Amino acid sequence: RVFVRDYAAGDLAQERFDNKSHQKISDNFYVRGDGTRAYYFTEDKLRELFEAEGFATECIKTQEKEVENRARSLKMERRWIQGHFYVKDLEAEPKTFAEPI
Repeated sequence: RVFVRDYAAGDLAQERFDNKSHQKISDNFYVRGDGTRAYYFTEDKLRELFEAEGFATECIKTQEKEVENRARSLKMERRWIQGHFYVKDLEAEPKTFAEPI
């Protein structure tokens, strides 16, 4: 099994990148100031990538959380994507969890 947690499309950091067009490589893909790359996944894209490599999807969910910086009076919307995948040929279909871990 593979458990994934990463940035989700629509995260605050992605919105900040959208204001800097010189940092956008392609849809949902950006380069940070230090040269590292950041990709913001949608549920469909994450499923597509894993299923193309022979995995089956157990569950995928986008987690959202409002984070507050009280000192600066800022409310920030953060988004993560979590997915559980398994290799089709190696395992019988597992029980589905109600919530991603």
